[in-house]
Amino acid sequence: MKCKYQLVSTPTGKELIIDLESCKILPTLEDNPECMRKVIEILLKVGKIDSLSLVYNLEYNYPKDQTDILNDYRLALIDIYFKEKIEEELDRISKEPIYLKYHAPTIVTLKHVVKDLLLEDPIEAYLEARKAYFIEKAKKPVDEENKRTKTKILLLLGNLIKKLEETKIIKKFEGRFREYTERNFYREIFRPIIRPAFIKTRLYTTGPPDSVEIESYFKLGRKISIFKKKNESRFYYLITPPEYFLKKDEMDILISVRDILGKLTPEETPFIRTRKVREIVKGMAIDLINKEAKEKGLDLSGEDIEKLAEILTKITVGFGILEDIVADDKIEDVYINSPIGEIPIIVKHSDYGEMITNILPNEEEVRSWISKIRLLSGRPLDEAHPVLDYDLTLPTARTRVAIVQQPFSMKGYAIAIRRHRARPWTLPLFIKNGMISSLGAALLWFLVDGGRTILIAGTRGAGKTSLLMSLILQISRRYRIITIEDTPELPVDYYRKLGYNILPLKVRSATAIESAELTAEQGIRTSLRLGDSCLIIGEVRGKEARSLYEAMRVGAMANVVAGTIHGDSPYSVFDRVVNDIGIPPTSFKATDIIVIANKIRTPGGLREVRRVVEISEIRKHWEKDPLLERGFITLMRYDGKKDLLVPTPELIEGDSEILKSIASRVREFIGRWEKIWENILLRKEVLETIISISNNAGNPEILEAECIVASNDIFANAVDKIKDELGDLIKEEIYKEWKDNFTKYLKEKGYI
Repeated sequence: MKCKYQLVSTPTGKELIIDLESCKILPTLEDNPECMRKVIEILLKVGKIDSLSLVYNLEYNYPKDQTDILNDYRLALIDIYFKEKIEEELDRISKEPIYLKYHAPTIVTLKHVVKDLLLEDPIEAYLEARKAYFIEKAKKPVDEENKRTKTKILLLLGNLIKKLEETKIIKKFEGRFREYTERNFYREIFRPIIRPAFIKTRLYTTGPPDSVEIESYFKLGRKISIFKKKNESRFYYLITPPEYFLKKDEMDILISVRDILGKLTPEETPFIRTRKVREIVKGMAIDLINKEAKEKGLDLSGEDIEKLAEILTKITVGFGILEDIVADDKIEDVYINSPIGEIPIIVKHSDYGEMITNILPNEEEVRSWISKIRLLSGRPLDEAHPVLDYDLTLPTARTRVAIVQQPFSMKGYAIAIRRHRARPWTLPLFIKNGMISSLGAALLWFLVDGGRTILIAGTRGAGKTSLLMSLILQISRRYRIITIEDTPELPVDYYRKLGYNILPLKVRSATAIESAELTAEQGIRTSLRLGDSCLIIGEVRGKEARSLYEAMRVGAMANVVAGTIHGDSPYSVFDRVVNDIGIPPTSFKATDIIVIANKIRTPGGLREVRRVVEISEIRKHWEKDPLLERGFITLMRYDGKKDLLVPTPELIEGDSEILKSIASRVREFIGRWEKIWENILLRKEVLETIISISNNAGNPEILEAECIVASNDIFANAVDKIKDELGDLIKEEIYKEWKDNFTKYLKEKGYI
């Protein structure tokens, strides 16, 4: 049966599309000799191409670097078949009387090479031809006629071998032919970019040549594989979305329903801004899939229909492969660099750092994503406004998206996506993954309860915002919280579900040229008129710090004030706030605590881990330079050998003005440092016990926000109860009261 094919003009040149489904040939050049034969036969008819697509349920695309090898081989075959007329010469030799007696085996081999192997397996054709040449050459002619026939055969074989040796495909493996077995070399040359026929973005489904798979796992129906080449330091990230696991019948239904949906889905106008478009389209997809399945006589379960509808929604009105990438909770950042379509998407993985993915983005699809984000944000993105920041919530994760375009990005659009955790981090989670020690977490908990001003500093991606999220959970739910962010990152809706009285305020983005939104400075000033509240600043960037420090100095903030700022040491924070932002040094003293979080490289440099490396307090006695006048006192410092945040002698010995200031407001703590230290150790024991219970129960949910907030309430009640009953804060009694009631809570909720 003949295969259908067509030549299509694309922006990158001629694309040959062959429908192998019509002739039932499996579409892999690298593995299937029949597929290679069919492709080469068609190439000999149509001439030079720039890309090749084989369609059989999925679309297998071989880009230009791979089709160049085929084009080069096609030219060699034209010489062999048409210029040398090798088949005609073989027929002439076969008719010579001497042929049958002395040369039949060589001619049979040569005919097999010419009629079969040259089209199906060029490497095997070369090896067989070379082998036949040496066998024939070793024969001793018995007479002149035999000698003439031998000369003709050797000339034929020699020309064939020479032509093949000039091809790219043979040159590539020169000196390695002993390794050739079962088409293994073709897998090094041909790595198709695969996609379902209805999806624009393409991806490789195999690891890079000479790479080894070192890990694989599944996330929400997506398979993730991590590969590494022997002599490379970087890793490769391969993701296989759910649609790549579909059966042919399911794929056919998706194609049919997608075509129908394309006619029914409204234009991308204000309709998309309602944010209900996804559920509307999904509902339509479920109905259409049901109908199509019944018409085709297919018995699909409700789960199958839901899965197909979600895939359709993702690829029509959703964000396609982006949703698949951020479904992996180990992904921290996603980068789509300009010019789009020329290099694969890059991701930053929590375990392996930056990795090249198997995804080659499609420019048309990326432009569609950008258009949707622009509509959802209501913000401009053009040459006058070349930067757009937006908090994008996808079904698989919350993200922060930054888009840049010309003239800022010289090669066109580029996108950076920061993936947020669906639920806020908690202190026990951070302790378990090594971000902070249990004592460090207990100290921060004590400081939050004490209503201090805390700045979390660090480099980009050091975990500042995540740590801030965990500290919010340590605020008692009896206090109101106001958050101020320019690009929302804090999971406010989730905090509300946990019972927090939280008011989110959004201010103008630092990258916005003009906007109707309040500036960050105006936002902070306004928040001071909204009543007594804890104040959380997403990031301290500029002039707004003046209002913040003014509020802290005059005591407008009666409760905890916390925020993030860029800096890798207490002095760098001072330098940024005072010298860059312009806050007077005396106002900077309103900061009580600076927490430094940074990324630490593993000894080999292949991986990064996040660690809290320092907790310092700001003394109030200095005048001009806190570094020279001992205004910074380090309470805890990271020990690289132990990979642990450890207390300094100043903390152990009670040389902390901030902790004593907190104690001055608690009758049981006044003048009793041992009681303060005992309370911090009590909190440490509580946090460690939560982790222990979670480990013993095999239930990581115990470390999540819902249980931690419940634990904090139970702890506060235990403190009040023991103080009322015994007249003092007895550590052992408080711990027992907390543990009994927390264990009871976990049993009632089904956690243990």
